Amino acid sequence: MGETISAVATGDAGGRYRATRLLKRSLGVETYLGTDPQSGDAVVVKRMAAAEISPGAQLRLEHEAEALRWHQAPWIAPLLDVGREGDVFFLVTRLVPGSTLAERLAKAGPLPVPDALAVGRALLRALSVAHEHGVLHRDVKPSNVMVDEGSPPQCVTLVDFGIARTELDASLRQVPAAAAAYVSPEQSGLVHAEVGERSDLYSAGVVLYECLSGRPPFEGATVGEVLRQHLSTKARSLGEAVPRALDRVVQRLLEKDPRERYQSAAAALADLDEIASALEQGVREPAVAVGTHDRRSTLTESAFVGREKELRSFEAELDRAFAGESRLLLVEGESGAGKTRMLDHAAVSARRRGAWVLRGQGADRAAQRPLQVFDRVVDEIVQATAGDPQFADALRGRLGDHLETLCRALPRLLDLLAPGMLVSLGPEAHGEARALPALIALLDALGSPARPAVILLDDCQWLDELSLKLLAAWHRAHRSSSQRGGVLLVAAYRTDDVARDSPLLQLAPAERIALSPFTEEEVARMAESMTGALPPEALALVVRLSEGNPFLAAAVVTGLVESGALVATDRGWELDPQAMRDAQSSHRAAAFLAQRLDKVSPSSLELLSVGAVLGKSFPVKLAADLAGQTRAAAMAAVAEARRRHLLWIASPDGRCVFVHDRLREAVLQRLAPDERVRLHRLAAMTLEMDPEQMEGLIANYYEYHFLYIGGIHHVESKNVQGVSLMKLYFHPGTDMAQA
Repeated sequence: MGETISAVATGDAGGRYRATRLLKRSLGVETYLGTDPQSGDAVVVKRMAAAEISPGAQLRLEHEAEALRWHQAPWIAPLLDVGREGDVFFLVTRLVPGSTLAERLAKAGPLPVPDALAVGRALLRALSVAHEHGVLHRDVKPSNVMVDEGSPPQCVTLVDFGIARTELDASLRQVPAAAAAYVSPEQSGLVHAEVGERSDLYSAGVVLYECLSGRPPFEGATVGEVLRQHLSTKARSLGEAVPRALDRVVQRLLEKDPRERYQSAAAALADLDEIASALEQGVREPAVAVGTHDRRSTLTESAFVGREKELRSFEAELDRAFAGESRLLLVEGESGAGKTRMLDHAAVSARRRGAWVLRGQGADRAAQRPLQVFDRVVDEIVQATAGDPQFADALRGRLGDHLETLCRALPRLLDLLAPGMLVSLGPEAHGEARALPALIALLDALGSPARPAVILLDDCQWLDELSLKLLAAWHRAHRSSSQRGGVLLVAAYRTDDVARDSPLLQLAPAERIALSPFTEEEVARMAESMTGALPPEALALVVRLSEGNPFLAAAVVTGLVESGALVATDRGWELDPQAMRDAQSSHRAAAFLAQRLDKVSPSSLELLSVGAVLGKSFPVKLAADLAGQTRAAAMAAVAEARRRHLLWIASPDGRCVFVHDRLREAVLQRLAPDERVRLHRLAAMTLEMDPEQMEGLIANYYEYHFLYIGGIHHVESKNVQGVSLMKLYFHPGTDMAQA
C-alpha cells in the first residue's frame, strides 16, 4: 500500500505510520498491517470515515490512548495513537504476535480448565488495569484476545481498545449475530443501566464461558434472537468437567442486572486466582466463597456453600454406590440450615462422576396423596426412557412381573413401561402389600455399579405413610442383602417439622448427616459473598443474630441494608449509627425479621398477613379475595414481596410460598388476635362458596386444616409436632369465633 498516516493526536506531527497490507474490511472499518518508521515496530492501523465518529467519541478515544500509552504489561495492548486526517479517523495499536482466541477455539474446541483459567485471569488483569485508568474496552470477544500456542498459554493479550459498534450511528441490528453474543444487556439497550465497567465484565464472562464449553452461552440465527436470550435466558451450568466454584464465578459475571454482577475486575480476578491456586495443589473442588473480595453497593445472592465435611461424607457414600452397594443416607437440619443447597451441590458432584441423579420433593401437607415425593423422579424416568428405547426395554426387563402393580401405583409410567396393557387403576385388595415390592424393584432397577442412581428426596418431613414405608422397606431389603446394586437414596428433612415418633427418626440408615450451625467464620464468609467487605460491627451483628443459621444470616444482611444500617458509598459499605443501634437492640433474629416488615408497603403487608393465615404456601387469587385487592394490586404486592426476598412463586400452579417459616411467623405475630380470628372466619366463609379449594388448606398459626365434608366444615388445629389440639365442626354460615 505504501500509504502513510500522521499521528497528529499525539502532538508529534513528525510521527508516521506506514500501512502496508489490508487485513480486513468490515462495517465501515478498514484494518491494515503497518509499521512505525521511528521504532521499526509492527503496528495495526484502523481507518474509518470521521463522520461516523461523534466528537465525544473522538475525545474519549484520545483520552484512553493517553491514559494507557505507557502501560507495558503483556496482557494489554492499548492504543498508541488516535487522530484524524481530512475525513478519515484512525487508530493505531502495536501488533501482538500469535493467533486469536477465536481461531484457537474454532480449531481445538473448548479449552482445558487450566488453559481457560489462564485466559480468564489475563483478561481480567487487562480489564482491571484499564478500568483503574478510567478506560472501558467495550468490545471484549475472542477475536480481540491474542494467545500463544502454549497449554496453558503463557501470553494472553487483550487488543483492539477502540470503538464498539454500539457507539456508531449504525444500528446494532447490522452487527452479525455471532458478534452480538458478547454484548451486555445494557450495552445493547435491553436494560436501562449505564454502560460501564460491569459491561466489560459481562463480555468477559461470555468469553470465559466459551473457553470452558466451546460455545457462547447465547446463540441464535439473528441478532434479535441472541439479544432476547441475553435479556431473559439464564446461562446453563458449565457441567461436570468444570469446578463448581469456577462455574459460580462465570454465572456471577453473566448476571443480567449489572448490580448483581461482580463490581470490579479485581474481585473476579481474586476469585479465579484462589481457584487456580487450589487446583494446582490438587484440590478437585476448591472451596472458594465467590464474591467476598468484591466492593458492592447492592446485595447479590450468597455464593457461599460451606458444608465441606458433610459433602465429603456424601462423596464417601457415592464411592460405595460406585462399588455396587445400595444405601440409604439421611440428611437432617433445622429450618434454614441449608439442606437444599447442600443437595444441589451433591447433585452436581454426582453428575460429574457419571451418576444418574433423580430428584424428588415433598409438598407441604400433601400426605393425602401417596408417593407425591416421587413425582419429579417419575418425570425424569419418563424423560430418560422416552429418548432411549434400549434403556426402556432394559428397565422393563428388570421389573418383570412387577410391571402391572407398579403402573397401578404410578400411573404415569403406564404408557412408557406397559403400553397397551390393561391395568385397573382403582383400589385393589392387599394393594399396599403388592405395591411395596414393586416400588422397591423400580428403585433398584434405576442404578448399577457402572452407572449408579442417586435419588435425592428433599422435604421428607412431609412424606405420606406409603412413602415412609417404602423408605423403611427398601432400607431393610438392602441392609440384610449382599446383592450388588448401585443406588444411593438420600432423604433430607427439617428436624423442627418432624414429630418425635416419626418413622423417619426410627430408621437406622447407613449414614446420617446432621447439618450443624455455621461457625462464626462461615457466617462471615457467607455474608461477605452477598455484599463484599463489611464493617466489623455489621459482621458481628450478623453472627450474633443468625446463631449459625445460614438462612437467618442472609436475612439479617438483607435487613441491615433495607433498614439503612448499612449504606453503600464510594468507599464501600458504611454504618449509619442510629439505624445500627436500632438493629443491635434486637436480641433474636425473629425480632429482626419483624423489623424488615416495617419497610413493606401497606398493600403488600396486607396480602402477606392473609397469606400467613392461609399457610406457608397460598394461592394468590384466594389471598387477594380475602384482602379485598384487585388481581393487579395483588400481583404488585407479590412483586414487592419477591423483590424483598419474602416470597417466591411455586411453579407451575403459581402459588406463593414464604421463603422461610420464620418469616411467616413474624408476619403472624404482628396480627392482633381478633384480626387473626376475623381472617380465619373470612377464609371459612369464602371457601364455603368454593369447597374444592378448601380441602387440605392450611389456615393459621397452629396449622388449621379446613375440610368440607357432607356440607359441614371440619376444622382441626394441630401444633407443630402434629398433636391435635382442637376439632371444630360447624355448618356453613356459622360464626367461627362463636364455634
